[in-house]
Amino acid sequence: MRVFAVLGLGLIGCLNEPLVDVCVDDTPCSVFDGVIQLEGSICGAGRLVCSSDEAPQCVGYVGRSYEICDGLDNDCNGEVDDALPRNHPPDYEDRCPNVGECVARDLFCIGGNWVCQATVGPTPEVCDGVDNDCDGEVDEGLAAVFTYPEDRFPNTVGVGQCRPSVAACINGVLESIPAVVPVSEAATCGDGLDNDCDGIVDEEDGAAGERGYVIAIDMSSSFSPFYDNVLLGLLSWVSSPSQENSTFTIVQYGVSSSLRPNRHVRVALTLGSRDAAISMLDYMYTVNIMGGGEEYQMEAIIDGAAASAGLSGPMNVVIFSDEGLQFYDVPGDVRAALDIQCSETPYSLTVFAQPSHFSEWEPAVAACGGAILPLAASAAAIETALDLTFFSRCSF
Repeated sequence: MRVFAVLGLGLIGCLNEPLVDVCVDDTPCSVFDGVIQLEGSICGAGRLVCSSDEAPQCVGYVGRSYEICDGLDNDCNGEVDDALPRNHPPDYEDRCPNVGECVARDLFCIGGNWVCQATVGPTPEVCDGVDNDCDGEVDEGLAAVFTYPEDRFPNTVGVGQCRPSVAACINGVLESIPAVVPVSEAATCGDGLDNDCDGIVDEEDGAAGERGYVIAIDMSSSFSPFYDNVLLGLLSWVSSPSQENSTFTIVQYGVSSSLRPNRHVRVALTLGSRDAAISMLDYMYTVNIMGGGEEYQMEAIIDGAAASAGLSGPMNVVIFSDEGLQFYDVPGDVRAALDIQCSETPYSLTVFAQPSHFSEWEPAVAACGGAILPLAASAAAIETALDLTFFSRCSF
């Protein structure tokens, strides 16, 4: 080991120790502010090289510098990539643009690399016309929702015109397309479509088979202009050979308060044969037992369907009324009440009413499926409408 005096080119000293004027080869050293320090650095010590001709040199020392994002401890404080200033790379705007709803995006030093992260967002994608999850796409991956009242109309979805309802995101708005359920061919006979979703287009079935009908007739005085034509049309239609195996429940509503003081509804015939129905209708026409009661059609529908719940074949409720839908003690929303009953005792609802009251009947018909038809001016027109509704006889 050689020891030299240091002359002229600076002082050699130890941190926290008095300065010395000797140079010892291989002494650990570092450099701080241009002055050689006789101790190492966390960044890596150098070794002192002494010479009689030149000033001592600290050889192999790795000096400290400002911290940068490189996974190293540049400032030699024992921490890697700490306390970095906001000196982003020159291409910061290109590397870290705002995307979708993710705003205030910034670069963060992670693992020795600048990584772009959003300080606001992302959030799960919803149908609102913006890029919530910040992947550059708007309203993507939102599946459409399909629903259909299969319990009320089994084996009909996808048959004929019947389609499920669709809820889908369209142009940032959740759009709902209502379901198409079976309806009678009466109002659309001859349109070349399978509206009742039975797999047959405008069928001319007319075949005898077990069918069940609930026929509800208005007995109030306001219905008197239509009463005779309705009964005569019904008599002719029920007498048809097509009805040989059908059963009938006949409900009278709007009857005198002396007969039904509250609901004004009376079930006059329950699941009777075609002959029994003919006899009851003939009696109603001949004797004319019209009264002056309230017209609670809702109770007539519910009572008639309940009385026919044991029917083995399809049930069809047919109601004749000159006024809008009324009810006595049906709780809550009419549509909701019929939705429940139609799911428990499935039936179609066909309403003969005055056109001015069609809108009042629409919720009830929509609940169970069916049709709204105008009260015809003649018995023949009533019979034809019934035929087209239940035994489609289309002419092409």
